[in-house]
Amino acid sequence: MPDDTILCGRPGSSYCVTVGDYKAWKNEADSNWSKKPEFIRRRLFERYIDPVKALDRRPDTKIRKNGFYIMAVSCLLIETLVSFPWRGWETTEPHQDATGQHIQGRSREAFRIFFQEENRFAVFQGTQFYKRIRCGILHQGEATGGWTIVREGPLFDGSFGINATQFHNKMAAAIRDYAVTLKNPSPGSPLRANFDKKMKAVIENCG
Repeated sequence: MPDDTILCGRPGSSYCVTVGDYKAWKNEADSNWSKKPEFIRRRLFERYIDPVKALDRRPDTKIRKNGFYIMAVSCLLIETLVSFPWRGWETTEPHQDATGQHIQGRSREAFRIFFQEENRFAVFQGTQFYKRIRCGILHQGEATGGWTIVREGPLFDGSFGINATQFHNKMAAAIRDYAVTLKNPSPGSPLRANFDKKMKAVIENCG
């Protein structure tokens, strides 16, 4: 991957991070963990959070804001968050590891882990969210099995209804929490090692 490839931020901005910048961090004190938490927060926000929030800034785009789009973006973000901090997975797709061992797909597992470990979303534990929302929207362009997506009311009505706006706002909060924890991890936490492992794969996969 060319060192001038941008990982985060706009060209010329003070928070722009290129592959070359990121590689150079390993030579700085403590691998520059003073910058990495904010880097990943910005990277995830500019890809998954800010584009949705931007729709609210103009009446003509706000009125076209769609719950299915919001939930599709949120589902992508769930797999990203789990593969980054919590497990350091290089991919959630079926693959062979460095030893040639077959690794099964982990998408379903990513959602199970997320709903179990992220308290804001505990109401979705044991539900058919993965099948009816994640797979329904990403593979068929619609929720299935009677599940519905709305823009008001509770996060989850306990049966089939999901408030996409609340869901996405809570995803933003989960990213902020991750960045804070990454900055000050508990002793023995694998968060930083998992982060570095995933970022290595990100850079390798792009070039």
